Amino acid sequence: MAVGAQSLELVRLSIGRTMLAGCIGIVVGLLAALWTSRALSRFLFGVESWDPVTYAVVAAVLLGLSLLAGALPARRATRIDPVQVLREEAR
Repeated sequence: MAVGAQSLELVRLSIGRTMLAGCIGIVVGLLAALWTSRALSRFLFGVESWDPVTYAVVAAVLLGLSLLAGALPARRATRIDPVQVLREEAR
């Protein structure tokens, strides 16, 4: 904000980057889970190794946490006075 960014731009940048990282992590995690589910299926009793509902719920929870992880710092950053931050940095 000290160099001219608007509050909405800061929020979009913060949330966008955390959501991108979260989506990449979910895709990598799902691929790893699918790859290892066959090897681990012999250790599961009474539970399927491939349950699409479980995978979808876990992915949705992780996306929600990614959104929260980006929104909270963005909200805090938009409330800070840029002049005060620059004065603190100059010390």
